[in-house]
Formats: sequence, structure tokens, C-alpha cells
Amino acid sequence: MFFSIQKLLLLSASPILLLSIYYQKFVERKWCPICLAIALIVIFELTFILFIKNSANAISFHGTYLYVFVVTSVLLCWKALKALLKDKNELKDFQLESLRFKRNYKLFKIAYESQDLIEDNSVEGALVLGNPTAKFKISVVTNPYCSHCKEAHVIIENILEKYGDDIAVNLRFNFNPLDIADSQRKILHFNLIRIYEEKGDKQFLRALHSWFENKDFENWTKQFASIVDEEKVLSILKNQFDWSIRNKLNFTPAIIIDKFHYPSFYERSELEFFIPDLIEEAV
Repeated sequence: MFFSIQKLLLLSASPILLLSIYYQKFVERKWCPICLAIALIVIFELTFILFIKNSANAISFHGTYLYVFVVTSVLLCWKALKALLKDKNELKDFQLESLRFKRNYKLFKIAYESQDLIEDNSVEGALVLGNPTAKFKISVVTNPYCSHCKEAHVIIENILEKYGDDIAVNLRFNFNPLDIADSQRKILHFNLIRIYEEKGDKQFLRALHSWFENKDFENWTKQFASIVDEEKVLSILKNQFDWSIRNKLNFTPAIIIDKFHYPSFYERSELEFFIPDLIEEAV
């Protein structure tokens, strides 16, 4: 039944097929690869069907009904799928427009300069990552035990890897060193400061990255812990904590661009897209 109807349709299309070939050859004088491919498929199908036994060519009511049912089902499914694909494409276009809007630096600048100012913009007590003499500075307040801080540190690491020569990241811990009830936190913070003071920012970032990846205190201390000059480290951590208190930064992670809070309207991951403009403007 299917082949009978298909043969009729293909035979009906044959004149159009011949006309298409004539038009390409003698009128346009230019071959269309897609049109030729379609023509070859039609010719192949027609040749194949002509070799089907005659017994398969008998048209019956049942066969016709089944054929119409299948074709109708396919058309209805395609209609639903087409609407779904159209909605998806429109949503994608909307998301692209929204992305272009959000990544407009002028709008971002208006957004972050409308945020609250921090009261104390000094770098005293901060662990400076990147280029200490860079004109563009970002302040970050973090907590190794904060679940959201891992994402923030991945972002900062990526920024430093790309723009480390043109940016200074002033990092501070939101940790009260006088509250020593939790000895594990004290050991972790004290050793992170010691690593920065003794081995520099790259080893410090490596140690901090290792902690955020695993948060296995026992293994981390075996790899990174050592003897600490408690008096010196205590002074640095206290300075950092006091700075956070003065600026009312009692949450982590906190990101400060120059002296403005990072706008909550933007995802933290979007900061990286504006770094080149921020650096250029700071020069």
C-alpha cells in the first residue's frame, strides 16, 4: 500500500524533476548541488519502487486508512515539535539579548558605582595577590569554611591567571583569631597566613585551592602545616577581622571593586568579563 501511493506521488513529481534539471542546464546554466541531490534521491526511489512486485501495488481501504493515519500522525507530531523548536529558538534569542545587555560595561559601571561605599579602603593587613603596584584593585573577604567561597576563588584564580600583572587582589579572612574555641579553624587560618608570609602568593593560592577542593583537614595539615610564628600571624588576622568589622562585612564571599560593593544584580562569574575595561579605566 505504501509503495503504491509512493509510486503515484513520485511519478507525479517526475515532470517537475525534469523541469528542474532543464532549468538548471539551459536557463540558469548553473547546477544546484542540493537540487541534484534531491533529484537523485527521487530517481533512486522511483527506480526501486518500479521493481516491487505487482501484488504489492494493490490499493485497499485498510491500507489507505493506515497510510493516512501514519501521515497525519507524522504531520501532527511535526507541528508540535516545530512549535517547541520555535519557542526554544526565541528563548535562546532572548537569553542572548539579555546577555548582551548585562555584559555592557557602561551599564555594569552604573550598577557597581550605585552600590554602597566601604568606609575603609586601606590595604593594611590584606594578603596581596597579583601585582601589588597595580592601579586596579579588588578586595575579597573570604572564609575557607564557606560553601560559596569556593566558586569565588575559582573566579579570582582565573582572573589572576589572565590579568595578574595588571590587578591587585587584596584578600582577607573573616576570622576572629581571638575566638580559639575551634582549634581546627585556628590551625588552618594560621598556616594559610604563614604560607603567604614565607612562600608567597602562588604557594598560598595552591594551599587554599587544595583546601577548597577536598576540605580534608588531616591530609591538608600533613601537606601544608608547619611551625607558625603565632604572634605575627595573630596580628595579621586580627587586622583583617577588624577591617571587616569596620566595613560591616559580616558575610562571605564579599567582593569590593575599588571601594564599591560588587552589584548583586550580577553573578560573581560575570566579573571576569569586565576586568579588561576596569583595568583600562584605572590606568
